[in-house]
Amino acid sequence: MDGEIPRVENDPFYSEQNFSLDFFLRLRAFQQKLFAHDGYRAVLGAFGPNLLFKTGSRPVKRQGEHTSDRGNPARMRAIPNNAILQQFGYVANVVAGLGTAVGSDLDRFNKLAKSSKRLQSLLSMIAHAKTISSLNAMAANAKVFDPAGPPLFTVKRGRAVTLAIRNSSSHPHVMHLHGHSFRVLDRLDDGWKPFWMDTLVVGDQIERIAFVADNPGKWLIECAALERQDGGMAVWFAVN
Repeated sequence: MDGEIPRVENDPFYSEQNFSLDFFLRLRAFQQKLFAHDGYRAVLGAFGPNLLFKTGSRPVKRQGEHTSDRGNPARMRAIPNNAILQQFGYVANVVAGLGTAVGSDLDRFNKLAKSSKRLQSLLSMIAHAKTISSLNAMAANAKVFDPAGPPLFTVKRGRAVTLAIRNSSSHPHVMHLHGHSFRVLDRLDDGWKPFWMDTLVVGDQIERIAFVADNPGKWLIECAALERQDGGMAVWFAVN
């Protein structure tokens, strides 16, 4: 939003203390319920951390007493939490649950929205996030990432894996291997290309790749276009 955001003490949203307090209490209750939802925990915990590059010195999860509860979103730091949801095709907002937070006093909220620069900035951020998010992509990922479903294969850590990838469509696809780097095998002999890759354009010929499964976890092999994942162009494998 253009212009300077006013100080807290000068914004009418905060001067309406009764409404703003109820707003934040309802918002907190919504997010607590969301974090306790089994589906949300599965989305973030089953595959999510393996979608992120390991950078910096801070772990994805906060340290705590319940270290065995790996799927608890409350133990996940905010930046990895949002990054995982973005990988799944939906932009996260800190104010998830805005509709619930407004409650039944919609007229009062609309009146504040017309005069509160801070609230206008918040609504602008949410509106923009909606335009670049896709619930269809999120649904496709939920289907693909179902940890209850069978993996394409399971391999012990340190084993070499060779895969043949065939594209049966009429146009090329960009396939991406998560968590590992591979080499492309030559079609005419037993050699391989002299460079490491994690992404490959697959055209009308079968491509063979080889890699060492040295990274434990659940990993995806997927088409880089999110909207194509719901067409079956994504599978996962497990490294034990």
